Amino acid sequence: MPSRVALALALLASLLPFAARAQQPANQRNEPREVTVANETDRTLQQLYVWRTGTPAQGDDRLGTNVLPPRASLRVPLGRSTNCNWEVRALFDEGEEIRRRVDVCRAPRAVLTDSGPRREVEVANEADLELRELYLFAPGSTDQGRDRLGTSIVPPGEAFKLRLRGDAMRECVWDVRGVFADDTEERKARLDICRTPRFAFGDPTLPTRETPVLNRARRTLRELFAVPAAPEGPLPEDRAWGPDRLGSAVITPRESFRLRVRSRDCAFDLRGIFDDDSTEVRRNVDLCVVQGVVFGEQVADAQPRKVTLLNRHARTIQQAFVSPTESRDWGDDVLGNGVLATGGRIEVQAVSGCRADLRIVFDTG
Repeated sequence: MPSRVALALALLASLLPFAARAQQPANQRNEPREVTVANETDRTLQQLYVWRTGTPAQGDDRLGTNVLPPRASLRVPLGRSTNCNWEVRALFDEGEEIRRRVDVCRAPRAVLTDSGPRREVEVANEADLELRELYLFAPGSTDQGRDRLGTSIVPPGEAFKLRLRGDAMRECVWDVRGVFADDTEERKARLDICRTPRFAFGDPTLPTRETPVLNRARRTLRELFAVPAAPEGPLPEDRAWGPDRLGSAVITPRESFRLRVRSRDCAFDLRGIFDDDSTEVRRNVDLCVVQGVVFGEQVADAQPRKVTLLNRHARTIQQAFVSPTESRDWGDDVLGNGVLATGGRIEVQAVSGCRADLRIVFDTG
């Protein structure tokens, strides 16, 4: 057997490469490198280039077809390299750029911030719909400039911090235009944002009506409309339902959405459209008192339909379920305590509507 001294020497020899590597300077190690680019500006980053210091080529745009929104960050892999010093060049939606030099061995993070003073203005959305676009421009000007929201939207009841820099920060009086999710717009003339650094779209004096809308169908609710209730009687086919209250959202099966409208009315007609283009309407819903609205369930006052089941299978049917396509469960066994033997026939009370799901359980389980 080898002596303890020999074993100790062998172990020491095996550890020497690791010890030597630990003493090797970071800029001499061929390790995977990466840098995190943090966009702390109020603008959208459109293009991003990262390359080794001292090389002339800046390489490909690291964002590709994507963008980096304000207050977001991105981890950029740099591959294996002994180089610690890298250049970062960021191009924004206004054509401006920011450059940074980063030592990725010591501090692998490049923070992009706006230079110089800036003014903040709060824009509140007191309307029913998502605010999709926002423009500030000189009073009377035909050039409205860029959309100040960029890739952002302002949901109903929320606010957006608009930051102005440079020459724009020094101006106080602006014309303002907001565009909503249904392409309607609201304009405000000659707002003095120095005296009042907050303004709202919509009428904040109108009461807010809110209720959850639950989708109990097995398909996605794609659109939702809510308008003041029409008089009793058949609805006209060309009735104007207004904008889609979901905006960019959808209601997937078993999920809910909080419907929010500003109105002095309480009674509303609601219309939902599913992803298979089927439609459901809920009439005269009192949003002042209702605790929720359900789409995809059997309408309570609809007349049940009779369905005849004929068993031509070689096995006895132990259970049978006939359920509305929109329902969340199968309901009760329509055979009750009985069974349906081969060749047997039975007429059962089924669901309302014309579409149903059928589930058969045989004596084999």
